[in-house]
Amino acid sequence: MRILLFAVLFLTAFRSENAAGQDSALDAQTKSRHWFPPKLGKYTWLPLVGFDIQRSWLKGKFIKVNGLLVGVTYRGIHRIGAGFHWMKRGVEYSGMTIDAPDALLDGAVKFDTRFVSAFYERIVYRSHRWNISVPLAFSYGQIRGYYETTEDGFSKFNDSPYSAASTGIHTKLYLMTWLMPRFNIGYRYTFNTTKEVKQAFDSFYFSWGISVSPVHLYRRLKSHHDAGISIFDPRPI
Repeated sequence: MRILLFAVLFLTAFRSENAAGQDSALDAQTKSRHWFPPKLGKYTWLPLVGFDIQRSWLKGKFIKVNGLLVGVTYRGIHRIGAGFHWMKRGVEYSGMTIDAPDALLDGAVKFDTRFVSAFYERIVYRSHRWNISVPLAFSYGQIRGYYETTEDGFSKFNDSPYSAASTGIHTKLYLMTWLMPRFNIGYRYTFNTTKEVKQAFDSFYFSWGISVSPVHLYRRLKSHHDAGISIFDPRPI
């Protein structure tokens, strides 16, 4: 259902933007290609909010981490902000060795984590529809690990602070000036934690999400409201 909803949103927005021509908020500078641009757009500061869905692998099974991002864009090329992420509970992983006398041989392991992060991104390439950026993020939180025991239950083997650094390559598609799906590939490295946690979380990951520019959304809502049409109406204003 989420994939279908996203596909409908994608096609509707793409049709609207193509039929209407360029959004009035896009200036001439953002219509051409730029490597390491010193500035993009006419705004110095812009707030941004977004959803972030991260996936990595452990023994052939997805580690699922979801999050919410808030921040600002400076001069159109620097993104600075914070995120809050949480791990889907109850997912069991196999094939990990737990050094405990009551650990079940080839038993399951479960993790639970919540963490906050501070991030910085620099746009290194921008065309009219796409940009590529290099992010750097530092995360801190708490992680708990549970192993399956010979008593048909789970015991805690880890309850410690979680800290990590991550970087990678982010790509973002500008469906509209206010609506931006993105896809990322990165690597995560954890600090000050157990070998079991490092085995699970020190890895490459991919993520996807969608960002919204509140300022551009407000401008589009206002202009289309004044014209008496929907923000997805293909007719130009």
